[in-house]
Amino acid sequence: RSEGDTVWLTTPERYGGKARLVVQRLIPERAMILVLPDDAEAIKKTGRSPGGSWGFVLEPIDEHSTRLIVCSRGSESRKLMRRFFEQTIFDPAHFIMERRMMLGIKKRAENSNGKSG
Repeated sequence: RSEGDTVWLTTPERYGGKARLVVQRLIPERAMILVLPDDAEAIKKTGRSPGGSWGFVLEPIDEHSTRLIVCSRGSESRKLMRRFFEQTIFDPAHFIMERRMMLGIKKRAENSNGKSG
């Protein structure tokens, strides 16, 4: 991956090609920050990501272990209906999806025995 790359959350055909994020910041073998495509442009102008961000950080523990830290920041919207939707629908669904993703990553990492795959 490189900064500016598209990360598809599903196939490009699904959801009219809108289910994607952009690599905003990449520190090889250490961290990757993803933002919405419109926010990638906003960051260039304002330095802010109004739609939120999703970060993945690798934190070495010892010679053989690494901790994966995932963090997200929601939108800056102050609109009541948007906040209501995010808190009641989006946040719980995102938690379930993210937990499943993390368990899948954990399973693949533990099954790899130090090998790529």
